[in-house]
Amino acid sequence: MKETTNISVTSAMTVPLKNDGILKVSGMDAKKFLQGQLTCDVNDVAISESRLAAHCNPQGRIVSLFYLAFFQEAYFLLMPSSMIELTMQALKRYAVFYKVTLADVSNHFSLMGCVNVDLSNATNIIRINIPSITNRYVVAGELIDLQILQNQVKNVDSLSTNDWKFLDMMAGIPAIYPETSAKFLPHEINLFQFNAISLNKGCYTGQEIIARMHYRGKLKKHLYHGQIACQHTIPVPGMDIYRQESHAILVIGVIVDVCPNDLGYDALIMLDESDVKDDCLFLENDPHTYFYNITKTS
Repeated sequence: MKETTNISVTSAMTVPLKNDGILKVSGMDAKKFLQGQLTCDVNDVAISESRLAAHCNPQGRIVSLFYLAFFQEAYFLLMPSSMIELTMQALKRYAVFYKVTLADVSNHFSLMGCVNVDLSNATNIIRINIPSITNRYVVAGELIDLQILQNQVKNVDSLSTNDWKFLDMMAGIPAIYPETSAKFLPHEINLFQFNAISLNKGCYTGQEIIARMHYRGKLKKHLYHGQIACQHTIPVPGMDIYRQESHAILVIGVIVDVCPNDLGYDALIMLDESDVKDDCLFLENDPHTYFYNITKTS
């Protein structure tokens, strides 16, 4: 079986990102506060330079994952809308010690994914570069500013949100949802390859565990891209992957992200390397699940 999702990204394309939201962090201590909480080096984030970043718990597991951008003297965190409240509450535990304000500003911004779109004349927008082999980025701004931008861009094709997620997954870019919050270490979902982790900037929440794993640990599980065919189950992030061994059923992996294709589903999955070629992987309540075309993302 071959994957049937086939997206040509040679032309200019846009897609409204209605499932994402923005958390704003502002105040005189905003940079200092985020530097002590996030995995990336906030010093590297400027008006023209965004970063993929994670907020981890003290055990080094990722609570939330987002793009961090700087605009009009404040920091903006772009993430799935379902993660806004969870992320805000996690950061607020530490924010009480700093002069910062956290606010959900999703209703004040429109978000648009862009591929090969010329933004040289764009003004008054936040631009977030997506780590990908394609010329891909997210722009955020007030609705009127995005409408002006769209009027300036000619001969643009449309993408679906499913297409956009597929491009993320093909680039190996994971996402964190409420169902997967605090499940993964940064190493397990390849955040190092996206410059989302700094080991040199000093202490931040979870840093000791992350550094120990990087320098001394042996990683058992890795991130893979693959396809899933299943009869009775709809795969969702956080769903366990099972393997039959003699008379026992073992949990050997988890779905990180997923989107439908013509034959079933494309997915990012975390598996032990020894289980990748196993023909007996399946999902709960669906023993006829078939995983195929499994390849490591890095």
